[in-house]
Amino acid sequence: SGLPAPTAPPPAGPERVARPPPPPRAPPAARRALSDPEVQHFDLAGFELACGHALPAGATLAYKVHGPPVGASKGVILHPTSFDAVHDELEYSIGEGQTLDTSAYTVVVPNLLGNGVSYSP
Repeated sequence: SGLPAPTAPPPAGPERVARPPPPPRAPPAARRALSDPEVQHFDLAGFELACGHALPAGATLAYKVHGPPVGASKGVILHPTSFDAVHDELEYSIGEGQTLDTSAYTVVVPNLLGNGVSYSP
């Protein structure tokens, strides 16, 4: 893949951290998405980038899980947001009987870094 191996093993499970405040100039969609009580945040502080720089304290990846818990379904579907979208704008296709069927699969929707919900420098 061309990327260097991580310098430390990943944590055993998702490390949930407190919900960060919205960035000062967060767009309305990001403010709305941050108010979703089901959004979780994964701590990215210290994650080393390919260029050698590490993400700062407070850097998180925001994500929402739909459907059964991981391990209790046929599998996991990762459905990331696009550059200008937030997780709740993708929910029209997630649910029982929908394209991303939560009666069979666990659907994880991570918010792209920089979208105002995940870490946005």
